[in-house]
Amino acid sequence: MDNEQEDSDDVAELESKIQDQKEQLSDLKEENKKLKKTVKKQQDMLEELKYKNERSKERIERDVTEDFVEDISVIRESLIKAIQSAEDDCQIESGLESTVDKIDKMLSNKDVRILDPQEGNHFNADLHEIVETVEHDEYEDNTILNVRTPGFMYDGTVIKYAKVTVSSLDTDEKTS
Repeated sequence: MDNEQEDSDDVAELESKIQDQKEQLSDLKEENKKLKKTVKKQQDMLEELKYKNERSKERIERDVTEDFVEDISVIRESLIKAIQSAEDDCQIESGLESTVDKIDKMLSNKDVRILDPQEGNHFNADLHEIVETVEHDEYEDNTILNVRTPGFMYDGTVIKYAKVTVSSLDTDEKTS
């Protein structure tokens, strides 16, 4: 009987160990589920941070580019005025034109488009700003007669509108 009792005790002990192991396994499975959820949340948060960081980087780049264009456009306009007033001195004119070309290339490398409409083009409120209207019966209404300063566009957004003089039909012409 002792053997049977010992076997019975061994079986009970083994069953108890098996039950403990099952409980530990269940606890580990539950812990694993929690950890997987935590990892998923962390991955989602990381993706969101990456997205926000990319948008922030693009916004900063855009702001810096817009500020740069605003600053460089003033210098470019001054150089163009200097070219126009230096027509008697070919060396100075050539040097100034070379500087303007370098600025234009620098702008182009930053994907900045110069808005420089031509005389005779039709006014476009999305790209141009009217600084003067002149009665002129040889042109249709809102035809560009003169470009005071070019504009600039970056990434599909106008940073600075081209300032233009446009035609206006003589008031007598409009009523006929």
